[in-house]
Amino acid sequence: MDQVFFPLDEELALLPGHLAPRQQEHLTHLACFMPFEKATQMLETLLGVRTTKETARCLTERMGVCMEAAYIAEGERLSFPPPTDQPAPQRCVLSADGAMISLVNKQWAEVRTLAIGELT
Repeated sequence: MDQVFFPLDEELALLPGHLAPRQQEHLTHLACFMPFEKATQMLETLLGVRTTKETARCLTERMGVCMEAAYIAEGERLSFPPPTDQPAPQRCVLSADGAMISLVNKQWAEVRTLAIGELT
């Protein structure tokens, strides 16, 4: 028997498996903080959704792989430029300052600034 494709699956962003995307998200969050079996019990208690500890394990591991890939991609995107051949400065100048700013509801908060410079 051929696998059937329901046209709304893509439009609704449904993921593989019997759980809706939000249910998968809740299950993986729970499984990050407790054993897989306990996470499935909590999902059933909170949402009335039954699943297995194997489903919890697979979803959590898949999410971990996705998070690791996103972390690596973000690190590559935000990586610092390669160091230059210039030697590090012998002396630096530091200047710290703070100021109070007004927030909503007549609250105040301190903003701190640090400037680092090189002596020339």
